[in-house]
Amino acid sequence: MFKNELAQKRYREKLRRSLMDQLEKQQITIEPFLDIIDRYIKLWETAISLEKDISEHGIRLENGKKNESVALLVSVNKQMGLMLDKLAITPEVVSGGNDTIPEL
Repeated sequence: MFKNELAQKRYREKLRRSLMDQLEKQQITIEPFLDIIDRYIKLWETAISLEKDISEHGIRLENGKKNESVALLVSVNKQMGLMLDKLAITPEVVSGGNDTIPEL
């Protein structure tokens, strides 16, 4: 989790910049791919919210039922991976600048 909202915002911008850089290196900065990056960032924000919910409420709620955020987080992470595949962004492509995550 991030220390505060500012740290999360900074990392979000860093993540978006990194994805944009990868598209520029591949010379595929056309509108459909830019839209995928924006959608990826929204899913990333959703994943952060789901992680917070799981952290606050646990994997089981007080009434004993499963916390639906757990299953949703798995689905969101899978979709994010598919988006990176569509953008042809792989660990091999990104292996260059691996900066640390600020203020976690």
